[in-house]
Amino acid sequence: MAIRSLVTLQDCIRAIKEIDEQLTNTRTRDIDMHKRRIKNASPSQDDYDYVVRKELRDGIEENTTLNFTGGSSVSAEGFYLRTFGYGVNRNLTTGTNLLPDLIIPFPSTTLVKIYAKVKVAPTGATAIADINLLGTSILDGSKITIPISSTAVVEIDTFTTTNFTEGQVLTFDMDQIGSTIPGQTLVVTMKFKIN
Repeated sequence: MAIRSLVTLQDCIRAIKEIDEQLTNTRTRDIDMHKRRIKNASPSQDDYDYVVRKELRDGIEENTTLNFTGGSSVSAEGFYLRTFGYGVNRNLTTGTNLLPDLIIPFPSTTLVKIYAKVKVAPTGATAIADINLLGTSILDGSKITIPISSTAVVEIDTFTTTNFTEGQVLTFDMDQIGSTIPGQTLVVTMKFKIN
C-alpha cells in the first residue's frame, strides 16, 4: 500500500480495506519461526517440507507421537517408534536384506512390541517376515506371521533379543509369502522404550 494522505472518510475506509486484504493474504503458515514470510508456502506433498512439519507439530497434542519421515519418531513418554513398509502397493516377494538397514539411534533401548499388518492379505499360505541382528533373528520362534486371508494387526511381544545399543543394525527378511495371493503392503512398527 502506498503512503498517502487521508483526507476524507472514504480515503480511510479504502486504506483500511487494503490493510485488511494484505493481512488476509499473509497467513500464519506463511511466517517461519524467525517471523519471516515464507514464499510459496502453499501445502506441500513433501513430508520433509518445513511448513508441513510445523503445521503438523502445531496441530497435534504434546504427548502424541509424530512421524514426519516415514521412518521413526519419539513420543513424550520416551518411546521410540520405527515404522517401515515392504511391498508397498505391489506383491510381497521373499528374500534377505530387503530394506535399508534399520539403525538404532539411541544409546540404550528396549524392544517392547512389534505391530504388523498387510493391506492385501496372503492366501494359500501365511506370510512370514523376520528381523535380524547380525544375521540372527531377534524374534522368538514365530517371527512376524500374517495369517491367511487376514489384514488384521498382528502383535508380537516376545523376542530373543530385547536390548539394543546405538549403532546396532537390524535387517529385514521375507521368509514366506502367500502361495496363491502373495499379499501386498506389509507395514511393520517396532516400539522401543528409551532407557
